[in-house]
Amino acid sequence: MGAKHAVDVFCGGHTSFYKTNKNQLFAFGLNNHGQLGIGTKENTFNPTLVHFEDADVTVMQVEGGEHHTVCVTNKGKVYCWGRNDESQCGAGDLFEPYKRQEALKAHEKMMAEQSQQPAAKLQEAEDTKGDSGEAKEKPAKKTSRKVKQSSQKDDEPDLDGIGYFLRPHLVQGELVDKVVTSVAAGSNYCYALVRSSNELYSWGMGYNYVLGTREEDNVHEPVKVHPMQFHNN
Repeated sequence: MGAKHAVDVFCGGHTSFYKTNKNQLFAFGLNNHGQLGIGTKENTFNPTLVHFEDADVTVMQVEGGEHHTVCVTNKGKVYCWGRNDESQCGAGDLFEPYKRQEALKAHEKMMAEQSQQPAAKLQEAEDTKGDSGEAKEKPAKKTSRKVKQSSQKDDEPDLDGIGYFLRPHLVQGELVDKVVTSVAAGSNYCYALVRSSNELYSWGMGYNYVLGTREEDNVHEPVKVHPMQFHNN
């Protein structure tokens, strides 16, 4: 696949995309959150095909945030992929419930360990006493010079569809019946424009009032930006 087949090019924060004369989208670059949309989280220098569930998708525009990507098709549909811990992909409130569940599990584990400590210490004291009832000297522990290899990557939970999307995800919500004409991506948020009705929609991280909602809360699915946002107070 040579550059002569490219008819359009797009870039994200650390990603590159090009569209071919066969309406295929190829990606390469940083992919630590699945922002290339190729089904993995492996970085690649090889242009790799981005797979859409709808085989008839023709991408018209691609915009990249810091670690997520948004695009609009010839049918006015919006797709997102990549990082989603701040709802960058507009798929609903997915990551916050996961964090709460993990925090609850960690708390329950800590409480269970604490409840077992008194019994464990009592048993340890009994084990260190000899037949005379006097404490025995504990043998010195042998130290090992072997270094355990990190398995953090192997132990990493699979958060595809929660904390990130490895392939293009159709953004719906208030956009479900809309024909979007263009999209834009900030570092951790997105905008979509419906030109026929002069409507603007936003979603993602709301920090510093970037979503036009006059609030700093995250928006988990596309919401219409109120027209008063563009009037002076």
